[in-house]
Amino acid sequence: MRALPERVTDDVLFALVRSLFKEARSLIIGSLIVVHAMIASYLRTSYSTFLVLGVLFAAVTVVRVAVIILFNREAETISTREDAVAWERSYAVGAIGAVFILGCWCFVAMAEESWSDVQLLSFTLTMGYIIGIFGRNFGSSLLVTLQILCAWLMISASLVVFGGPFHWIFAGLLVPLFLGIKLVADRIRSTLLEAVLARSAAEQTQVELAELNEKLRESAAAAVAAQRAAEDEARRAKRSCPKAWCNSAGQGPGSSLPGRSVGGQRRRC
Repeated sequence: MRALPERVTDDVLFALVRSLFKEARSLIIGSLIVVHAMIASYLRTSYSTFLVLGVLFAAVTVVRVAVIILFNREAETISTREDAVAWERSYAVGAIGAVFILGCWCFVAMAEESWSDVQLLSFTLTMGYIIGIFGRNFGSSLLVTLQILCAWLMISASLVVFGGPFHWIFAGLLVPLFLGIKLVADRIRSTLLEAVLARSAAEQTQVELAELNEKLRESAAAAVAAQRAAEDEARRAKRSCPKAWCNSAGQGPGSSLPGRSVGGQRRRC
């Protein structure tokens, strides 16, 4: 689904995917507003297509919320990259479908010049929904790109097909606007990616330091044990063979310490 840099590990990928399913509250609130607006469009125009779009958008929202709930229940069992990508795809299908329905709403509203209030309502809510994309879906750069392209194509098509030169210029001005939204989403994603990578590196460093500390403790314990063994061996040698001990200490026959007789040294040994 997404071309990830090689430095992105599975843990980082899992974190990015989890960011898509973080919470469903904002999704539910935004979707309720859109559904009520579509129903209002139907009541204003008596055009049944708006009601159908509202029902479809509500159905897509229910499915998306169900997927989010299911993911949060199964999040701990995700252990492979393939599983994470599969969950990301399931989320992307619902998100792109919602944006496509919003684009259809704008397209249908532009078909009739007398529906100026419906046109304003559909365009305003669609733009607000698009702006909120980078707040929810910044974890997937490709998903943000596809949603923006879908919305831009539908809105631009409605402006070009049903509008005049002014609407054509307005459709062109949407390009830098959507490009700015995409850049903001990429910036948020890169910030999250850097934070996750830094945390992963810090955890790895802590593990390595703990392993090094354990090895140092083991080496110190082995050195102390070897020193004690050497001391015990020296004591046993002194008790069992005083002459050999004296010779090993450089006190064999013919050697003497200053100020002491050979007999005194032998008595000492």
